[in-house]
Amino acid sequence: MRREEYPIEKLVIWKTITRPLDEYEATAPHVRAAKILLSKGGRIAIGDKIGYVIVKGAGRISDRAMPYFFVDPKDIDPTYYIDHQVIPAALRILEYFGVTDKTLRSGAKSRSLFEFRK
Repeated sequence: MRREEYPIEKLVIWKTITRPLDEYEATAPHVRAAKILLSKGGRIAIGDKIGYVIVKGAGRISDRAMPYFFVDPKDIDPTYYIDHQVIPAALRILEYFGVTDKTLRSGAKSRSLFEFRK
């Protein structure tokens, strides 16, 4: 992820628009991406799936959500994906083998995982 060696299509987050955009109380990332799409001439209807990615920058996640086809892959925020997509998914499996969040972030190998394989 940090070397930016991934196809952007693998990082797209898909969410469904379930009501008119002005009826959402909070601006969720997919709502912001849908509004950007509308501002560029796109059309959105209830039931449509919006594909977005999170780009680098400061502020809330929803402020950094962009329709994926408007984004250069080098602008994607790898830290967001590592912290909010990769590590939580990996830990659901690897915690069973004694791997911790700290271990994954450090890049160290978990001894218990290698002992299990023997």
